This record gives sequence, structure tokens and C-alpha cells, in this order.
Amino acid sequence: MTEMAKLRAGSVCFDATCSSVRAPWDSRKVIEMARKLAQLAQRRCTILAFAASAGQIHLLLQVQCGKSQLEDTLRGLRLLPIAIRPAPCAVRASCRIHLLSTRSGEVLWPHAAAWSSYRAYLGLQSRPAYLEPGAVLTTFGATRRRQRERYQAFVEQALLDRTSND
Repeated sequence: MTEMAKLRAGSVCFDATCSSVRAPWDSRKVIEMARKLAQLAQRRCTILAFAASAGQIHLLLQVQCGKSQLEDTLRGLRLLPIAIRPAPCAVRASCRIHLLSTRSGEVLWPHAAAWSSYRAYLGLQSRPAYLEPGAVLTTFGATRRRQRERYQAFVEQALLDRTSND
């Protein structure tokens, strides 16, 4: 497996952490956040992965603009940026984002997270229109089934490695 995601020419990946609504995530909050992510996608930001953990929303974004323009876009949607870092390896960044709820102790396994793109990556729920996991998943094989199996193994191995080092 190569760890280089297939990104659009001229685009850059950023790992963005934004302040968010406090837990618990009721259906109203989920709908509001999904609306904001759909608006973000309409502003030429491709959402590769997302998760909510510890009162923050974490996004892996592929954009064709700079960091300051991305900050302005997030602020315009009332997603207040706390940190925006370049993500040179989208595969590892998506894995880190999908494991956030396990790191915070909210869940034991990432597929149990209440609001994360991980379940859509694995095909356990339908993919929201604003989520584009293909750039990450295509690095794991030729067929969607194979991609999902290998991505799940990759994330679970990272979780097991982390827990054995704790």
C-alpha cells in the first residue's frame, strides 16, 4: 500500500480543528453540523474525513486555497478554527481523525463514535454527499470492498499499536 492519497492537482490538505457545540450530540446538532459541512463543500473544500470529539470538530480538508482563506471560510460558517495544520499524508491524518474518540475515551472502537466519517468509510452507513473518502480509500486497493477492508485493518492496527504503547 502506498500512503500517498490521490489528491486533485494544485490542491493542499489541511487538518483543521474547530470549536464546536458541546456534547451530547442530539439530532438537531447533527443536522446543523451536516448543513455547515455541506456549505463548506460548496465552497470548493473537499471533506476527506471528519469526527467530533471533546467538544471540537476535526476535519481533513482538501482545498485549492491557502491557510488564511480556509480560516476565513471556516469563520464564515461559524466553525471557529482552533488549529489548522498542513496534512502532508492524508491517509495518516484520516486515521488520526477517526481515532480521536477512542483517544478521548468516548468509545473503545472508532466505528462506535456517534459522529464520524469512519462508518461511511467502511460502508456501515451511507456516505453523506459532502464526504469524499475516495482520495484516501483508493490507496488501499482496486475494489471498494478491498479498500474498506484494508483501511479498517490500518486504523485498527494503529489503535492496537497506540494502546500497547500506553
